[in-house]
Amino acid sequence: MASLSHLTRNLTLIERSCRVLTPLDALTSEFHNSCIGLVVTLLALSCLPLAGCGQNAHSPNASPAITITPDETSADPPPQQEANAEPAADSQKLLRETWDVVLIEGQKIGHAHETTREIEVDGEKLLEIISQQNMTIKRSGQTVGQYIEITSVEKPSGRVVSFTTKMVSGESVLEIAGTYGDGKMKLQTTTSGKTTTSAINWDPNWGGPFADRLSLERKPMQPGEKRTLRALIAGTTEVGEIELKAIGRESAKLLDGQRELLKIESVARFSATIPGRIWADDTGEVLKTSIDTGLPTETYRTTKENALREADGDFDLGVSTLVKIEKPIERPHTTKKIVYLARLKRGDPSEKFANSPTQSVKRIDEHTAEITVRSLMPGELDSPGFVNPPEPTDADGSPNNLIQSDDELIVNMANQIAANEKDDWAVARSFEKHVRNTVTSKSFSQAIASASDVARSKEGDCTEHAVLLAALCRAREIPARVAMGLVYYAPAQGFAYHMWNEVWINDQWIPMDATLGRGGIGAAHLKVADSDLSSASPVSALLPVIDVIGQLELEIISVE
Repeated sequence: MASLSHLTRNLTLIERSCRVLTPLDALTSEFHNSCIGLVVTLLALSCLPLAGCGQNAHSPNASPAITITPDETSADPPPQQEANAEPAADSQKLLRETWDVVLIEGQKIGHAHETTREIEVDGEKLLEIISQQNMTIKRSGQTVGQYIEITSVEKPSGRVVSFTTKMVSGESVLEIAGTYGDGKMKLQTTTSGKTTTSAINWDPNWGGPFADRLSLERKPMQPGEKRTLRALIAGTTEVGEIELKAIGRESAKLLDGQRELLKIESVARFSATIPGRIWADDTGEVLKTSIDTGLPTETYRTTKENALREADGDFDLGVSTLVKIEKPIERPHTTKKIVYLARLKRGDPSEKFANSPTQSVKRIDEHTAEITVRSLMPGELDSPGFVNPPEPTDADGSPNNLIQSDDELIVNMANQIAANEKDDWAVARSFEKHVRNTVTSKSFSQAIASASDVARSKEGDCTEHAVLLAALCRAREIPARVAMGLVYYAPAQGFAYHMWNEVWINDQWIPMDATLGRGGIGAAHLKVADSDLSSASPVSALLPVIDVIGQLELEIISVE
């Protein structure tokens, strides 16, 4: 594994279900566990760009013009999709096999296995690269697991023929398939009960999800050399820019001792910016990577036996990602306004936190911002300093792979709840309470599931509460989206990463949180971004949080 495929590992987790809070202003440990699934997903995604995503050294540096075509959806995909079907290989020859371990804060949390084969399809020789990544984090005697499999079929020149990404978390499976043709990468995304198709513009010179590694192996870098690549970011459907800068040779610590390697600084720029470091030998083989996402994450080349050995550490993701504050917030979810001082160790918080009708961000300096959050209910007037709400888009009211608002079970559920109610706000509040009371099974086995999965399993974390509430609202023609950021967690006197909803009521986006189920929220939610989750790679919507996680400091200035 090289830089970009280890980056997808860093994006997945904030675990799940919350029961009725008593009192409502005191978040229990169940609520905190409900946020673990989101963080796991984020960790998994952030690892992938530093482990296999780059491109060949001859790719152009210009930014691509990416166009998503209108989705075509089908509730039940046909048994075969000829346009995206993988060609059957006539023969296979194993060329390369590697094993890596993944560490966070020095403790093993997973491993990666990669194979490169020469295959022959219709008389043409191609390369098939498969990366299988397993990440498991223990919590309260249970585990949150994430399995990601990425396949790229390429010509010997590095031109991408097709790729697939498969993400498995518990019973939930997300699959993305891409096939090149006529200047487009044709995409097919499949989750429970739904398949969507789309396309992005594609330059055949762009690299696939392992192109940075292939670039280094085909032409090893020399000290002082710089290289800029364009490639598909592993685990997503985005084309990003990869900057590589060879610093010099140094004695690097590996699992089996010290070795002189070339240190290469890397930056992956796409929806997120993820800096890291790579250590390669004289042949360009990557033996170690390090990712700077706030949580010290490293990968090391190792043996199969070591890679598969069970992790023996006690790494607690929930504790590691909490943002502690000096004084507690009393009755946080009934607050009307809170003013925060936010500091980032790397980056400008005024560029990372969203300005919205409920949140105003004022820049203090390059690493500090003042964030004012207010509660908002339907009918309340706009306030000076807060931006006017943007109109809903078609995607805010349409079904997609994670929010299947056309699923038969979800449609029936939506029509049975507040069946005779005509007021959208009353309907939305009934949905919020229903999700709060229905999703009660506590499980740490998944990272993010679709609304269809949640409606059937009745289990999930904050992400599952959010996608189900959004689906119910859309099924009754109420535009809804998800918001991502942090929420106050009273037992730890700090903020935990979280997902909630925004619902379009009376020409305003009104925040709601089905893990609380109290008909709106106070000022104890800090928003980083929002999304309709319609992307061909829905988990890409979580990427903005990567720029904040692990490096945020918060101070409370005032509470009303």
